[in-house]
Amino acid sequence: MRLAILPSGSIILPPLPVWPAGDRFRVMAGLAEFQSTLRRHSPAIRFGTAKDASYLLVPTSVLGAALAWTLRALAAQGVSYSGEAFDCEDFVNELDSTLRKMAARAGIRAAPLTCCLSVLQQNDWAGVPGGGAHALAAVHTDSGVWIAESQNGRTTPVETFPNRSTMLLADNF
Repeated sequence: MRLAILPSGSIILPPLPVWPAGDRFRVMAGLAEFQSTLRRHSPAIRFGTAKDASYLLVPTSVLGAALAWTLRALAAQGVSYSGEAFDCEDFVNELDSTLRKMAARAGIRAAPLTCCLSVLQQNDWAGVPGGGAHALAAVHTDSGVWIAESQNGRTTPVETFPNRSTMLLADNF
């Protein structure tokens, strides 16, 4: 163990989770397939412009590890939900950033296929009450498209997400 003297208020983050090695986790994902899956559940959904040229599937185990790490890192920094200053889409952006850093550290050149999903939250889910708009992460994994509540780490396949028919916009690919 290394010993260091740190200034007061320093934060030490745990190491990023490791993206598993192996070609089966480097499968390229088609953005059209991801969008088609979301559209199948919510035909009126709109899509933002893709910002990357190539995407890959996220191993389901990586999604869970990235969510846990992101929540621990935010807690260590004293960051929690704070209205408009740091709200639902900011949690999604933090998860996206974690997944991208994990992939980059593993030498992967494609972007993990994830987006910010805006929904009309008609039904309670993952501790978030129904009523009003909400932002969550949609992630194309090796076991299909998953919805993640990045404020608390809960996930579900899109097929069992109770607000799947009221998805409004998928963007920030």
